[in-house]
Amino acid sequence: MYFNLYSADKIDKQKGSVANGANAREEEKLKVTGIEALNKALGPERAREFLALIHSEPMCWIEISKMLYEGQSVEEIFKRAREHWKG
Repeated sequence: MYFNLYSADKIDKQKGSVANGANAREEEKLKVTGIEALNKALGPERAREFLALIHSEPMCWIEISKMLYEGQSVEEIFKRAREHWKG
């Protein structure tokens, strides 16, 4: 099974203007970018399995965060956060 992916531009054109349109478009772009990254990193079948797992089981995001940031200093984490901040 392969994900039917659209470019973020196509999604923008399809959605048109809705309440909070800018936010909705940004959310759609984020979803598409995430699925594209999963497809690229895992391949379509494993990406689908990953998404199914995420949706079917409760997850402890605290434990996942601990694993993601293990071995990194607070300064490293905040430096990366500042680099990606859009505020």
